[in-house]
Amino acid sequence: MSHDARCVDGWLGEDGDGHPIACLVCRPHLRPRSTTPIGPQVLTGFPEPREPVDDRAERKRRRTYGLRQRHARRLRMIQQRKATEE
Repeated sequence: MSHDARCVDGWLGEDGDGHPIACLVCRPHLRPRSTTPIGPQVLTGFPEPREPVDDRAERKRRRTYGLRQRHARRLRMIQQRKATEE
């Protein structure tokens, strides 16, 4: 696939509805897909093909760890609130 001359920072411009069009050479992880056979195309994110698989797993682990910490903090706050009300 050759690089498009219209590409500016990984984007080719906008479609008729104002949605961005990704350059498939610069941003291969963003692929257009159509919501309906005649409808507009939207960009769908896929794993970055140039990114090692281990890094993706590590990022997911860190993200879920943060979610667990927030959930535990929220539960502690609820328990403290109940204890002070009693």
